[in-house]
Amino acid sequence: MERLDISSGTAGAIYEVKMDQTHPLGYGTGGKFYTLKNNSNRFAYLSGGANAGIIAANDSYRTGYIGYKIKSKMGESLAIGAERLGRGQMVYFVDNPIFRSFWESGKLVLSNAIFMVGQ
Repeated sequence: MERLDISSGTAGAIYEVKMDQTHPLGYGTGGKFYTLKNNSNRFAYLSGGANAGIIAANDSYRTGYIGYKIKSKMGESLAIGAERLGRGQMVYFVDNPIFRSFWESGKLVLSNAIFMVGQ
């Protein structure tokens, strides 16, 4: 039973995220961001907002452990996005960009979300 459970989970996998450098969330990233997926959350692209960071394809997986049932479904999913909400902007992070200060680039993207989005 435990072996079946781990096929649908992830303990920690690193994915390359394709960033839109023209969107404020992507400023300074060079078009690339790495995210640590420590959950199996997968979200569709935003239809009414900006898909600033996406996991473009299943081959965006770089290293770490992710169950084969989830690994084959991670492509074409949202990692970072933003949309207008009233007079402001809602920023979505599917994964924590500053999880244990894992990536330095996470600090950049979070700073962009705080100081650049909506300006």
